[in-house]
Amino acid sequence: MPGCARPSVSPICSRICCGWALTDPLTGVLNRRAFFESAQQVCGRGQTLCAIVMDIDHFKRINDVYGHDVGDEAIRGVAREVAGEKAITGRLGGEEFAMLLEGRDLAAALRIAEELRARISAMRLQTEKQRLKLTCSFGVSQWEPGDTIDRLLKRADIAVYSAKSSGRNRVVAFDTELISAINCSSLQGRVRSAAR
Repeated sequence: MPGCARPSVSPICSRICCGWALTDPLTGVLNRRAFFESAQQVCGRGQTLCAIVMDIDHFKRINDVYGHDVGDEAIRGVAREVAGEKAITGRLGGEEFAMLLEGRDLAAALRIAEELRARISAMRLQTEKQRLKLTCSFGVSQWEPGDTIDRLLKRADIAVYSAKSSGRNRVVAFDTELISAINCSSLQGRVRSAAR
């Protein structure tokens, strides 16, 4: 409207709105968009870089049996654990989280993933019916020359699939042999692009 003054936004409001745009409202960790923006910055630094992708085991069953409120608490519990690590951490969607560990090699990333797996496995969520044990499956990959963030995460995702198909509640490092071991048409596109 002509003659209308534009309302000013206080610096505090601006920071709050920016935080809402960058974080997942359920967990407080980076949302998918902010995670990938941060990942692009890290990739350009040329340091050793590893990715950990984790997925809550049997999450659909948790929601179906115990309700979405318990599912939300499971997601928040996992987020609290991963947010405690010195890493770029984001919720990629649903029950899937990713971490980027700058300056750490594959052995260090595997140790961190195993520690997280053990801590999450020790968690218990109180439900109306019982105390629920929570577990996650983890995939770990390391940056390779000429890599992209998408390929790094796809390799970690393939390792998560391997962890889930070999019993869940475990940590698996990406290895090219996993590609030949995977016989799942839904992953074939991921496998082809991760191998490039």
